[in-house]
Amino acid sequence: MGRFGLSAQARRRGDTLAARIFAVADVFDALCSKRPYKEPMGFSAAMAILENDTGSHFDPSVMVVFRKMALDIFNRLANGTENDARQLLEDRVRQHFEM
Repeated sequence: MGRFGLSAQARRRGDTLAARIFAVADVFDALCSKRPYKEPMGFSAAMAILENDTGSHFDPSVMVVFRKMALDIFNRLANGTENDARQLLEDRVRQHFEM
């Protein structure tokens, strides 16, 4: 495994950017979401964990972009429904991937 948990084979396939983005999004969601076994973590605490692991677990260039949108995402998901989450995902995919 190389930096950010990707194998050389994954890097050769070009999976790196999507995997690096997903790593940040997945951990942020896990930290900030209520689960049967835990309460949701607050925004500042979740971001502190992401920041602490930037450079080892999370790609610094992905975090630069994520920092700018993280609070808006947190607020929209914390106060929204499943449909709101789906709409946010669709909006972000369109915005960043021109779909």
